[in-house]
Amino acid sequence: MAFSTLYLVDLPWRPGGIPGVRPFGSHAMRDLAATHVIKLTNMAEQAAVAISDTVGTVRKHYARFPFAEQLERNGHLVHVSLAGELDDEEED
Repeated sequence: MAFSTLYLVDLPWRPGGIPGVRPFGSHAMRDLAATHVIKLTNMAEQAAVAISDTVGTVRKHYARFPFAEQLERNGHLVHVSLAGELDDEEED
């Protein structure tokens, strides 16, 4: 029995499932895990560790985001990196 069926799907004989979740396979679970880790850490290396795979595989298959989300994520990274530089300039 798949992980999703055992732990996520709402079954009448087992409490704790999530209503509306349907069973899904191991590749979907890997995709969920890798994408979640990338969104939290912005590091493909951490996602590779989470799913026990290579960084190349993570970058090729799991690090995909809609364009609007890419802009938002990249804008945040630029803002964070510039904030440190601007703080350094103010001290001079």
